[in-house]
Amino acid sequence: MSGALVWVVYRNGDEKGVTLSPRISTGHVEPTHNADIPCELNDQDGNTPGGIIEHNGHKIIAVNVRCRDVNHRASFGSQSLDASAKLDFNNEAQPFIFAVGPTDRHLLSDSKSAGIRRHSLYGSFTLDIRAASVNTSHDINQPALSSVGSWAPKNAKLVVEPHKDLDWSGPIHSLLMCGTFVVVFPMGVVFLRVLEKVRWHAYMQGVGTVLVAGGVGMGVYAGREYNQVSIPLLPPPSNLTNPFNRNRNPNTPAVSHPPLPAPNPRPNPLHPRPPPTLRRPRTPPPLPPPPGPHPARPRPRPPRPTASPRRRAERLPRLPLLGRLVPQRHVWRHRGRGVCCAGRVAGLECA
Repeated sequence: MSGALVWVVYRNGDEKGVTLSPRISTGHVEPTHNADIPCELNDQDGNTPGGIIEHNGHKIIAVNVRCRDVNHRASFGSQSLDASAKLDFNNEAQPFIFAVGPTDRHLLSDSKSAGIRRHSLYGSFTLDIRAASVNTSHDINQPALSSVGSWAPKNAKLVVEPHKDLDWSGPIHSLLMCGTFVVVFPMGVVFLRVLEKVRWHAYMQGVGTVLVAGGVGMGVYAGREYNQVSIPLLPPPSNLTNPFNRNRNPNTPAVSHPPLPAPNPRPNPLHPRPPPTLRRPRTPPPLPPPPGPHPARPRPRPPRPTASPRRRAERLPRLPLLGRLVPQRHVWRHRGRGVCCAGRVAGLECA
């Protein structure tokens, strides 16, 4: 339906009349209003009164529309059209499509650019263009239009029975995103923190990631069906200061004290106010001294040098060897009559 001429009709703001919005379709998306399309309501005398009509306990919208130069698409702007999108005024069965709904939303607007939702019912029919077209606006047969009021098709024939349609992208997007963040991810936390099952936690996180990716894709697909685009504009925080503006004084701090209030021009003689005092800037506390040794804590003494085994052996008293067997562990030196040795017994040395 790219490049098709669409007549959109809905109730106006006071619910007493209708609004006609001629639009051009650019694909399987919401059609946009084009003010250059010469279509208007035909409210001349002698017509069947249009608007909201009650029939068998239901309110039905009935309108009389008059369009001029519908095949002269140069006035519609730069729209890509094919040959099938143009009307053949000699065709006895020109194909048309129609769509109504949705029934769960009520559009009340006087604007021709009001946003519309996806239809809930659609079908197709054929129309005899020869009976529906005239050369000039003065050639409109008003009595013939007024005779079309018995709710019976005239010069038209239904080709395809109406079919129900559902905008499933929005509900699926909501189901995927809400189910993931409300059910799947909390179950992963329960598996990890309560049941201490890391593998099942990883499974839940993987499934949740796939569902979130699918929900984002469905959201993008649902957003492309409509022409409603909004950009959030957030004002800057009021507590932020401009670092490049310091009142032309480089010594002015970024945050300063608020100015003192002005004195009361009408002082009360019974309760005089004290004169305002200026606050002196706080002096920064002194820096702590550099770290050093604590005065009350004694310094550790250096370790004493240990004597070598040779000097330790010379300090020990020399005992004569009286024929007893002394266990020899280390041989230090030889002296004349015997061998100097030392065992595990402290203070023993051979002379």
